[in-house]
Amino acid sequence: MDPEIIRRLVRLAEEENIAGLAVERGGVRVSFIRQLGPAQGEQGAPEQRAAQAPSAQREPAAEQEVARPRQHYVKAPMVGIFRRRGGPDEDVAVRVGDEVAAGDVVCYIESMNIMNEVKTDVAGRVVEIAAQDGEPVEYGQPVILIQTE
Repeated sequence: MDPEIIRRLVRLAEEENIAGLAVERGGVRVSFIRQLGPAQGEQGAPEQRAAQAPSAQREPAAEQEVARPRQHYVKAPMVGIFRRRGGPDEDVAVRVGDEVAAGDVVCYIESMNIMNEVKTDVAGRVVEIAAQDGEPVEYGQPVILIQTE
């Protein structure tokens, strides 16, 4: 794909405040994901909006931390096919409700007929399988959600 076309797509995404884009042309697929934030048109992150609110309406910070569990998405480290098991005779790596430790294999990404283990870098409980088994995933796409507290 022509590099100028890619530059135009990136500029378009910035101008239109698009978070991600995938284009396929002539058998070549190009995709990207942008991190949107206050500079890209949002009114600020939730913490910033809370800081701007009148203090009488805000809860103490300690209470906010206790009320919200921490969650972490394990993201696809590469483009490929999401797999819940490493092979046809193997059990799934994790199920919703499973406890995992940092370094545990939580899924696989098949790329070029090679099964690549995806490990979590946090300990906690699996609360969501965000990708469908056998479906393509993009680099950086959230695939497993883990509650750490």
